[in-house]
Amino acid sequence: MIPFSNRSCKNFLANRKKIRESITSSFQLYPINVMRNIARRGAKSDIHFIADGDMVMSEGFAIKAKNIANQMIDGKSKDVLVVRRFETKGPNIPKDHVELAWSVQNKT
Repeated sequence: MIPFSNRSCKNFLANRKKIRESITSSFQLYPINVMRNIARRGAKSDIHFIADGDMVMSEGFAIKAKNIANQMIDGKSKDVLVVRRFETKGPNIPKDHVELAWSVQNKT
């Protein structure tokens, strides 16, 4: 647990190197990855889809990904199905590969 501090932001920034070095080693891990691994180990399914809450999947993604994943499972292999994530600028999120191609071409 990180102790509460009344230190001002200005003081923190002036001493950030010293403060960073004082943080104990357990905080060196990226906590969300540890949490994901714990959740994965406790899951009853052989299929695990791990995503951030702000990810928006394309239309029909779940059905397409499940069909591919089910073909990969044989109980022995350690295959991984990788889903590519694209960052967007602005409110328009591509809903299919045609819109995604247009967004990439127009650098949005």
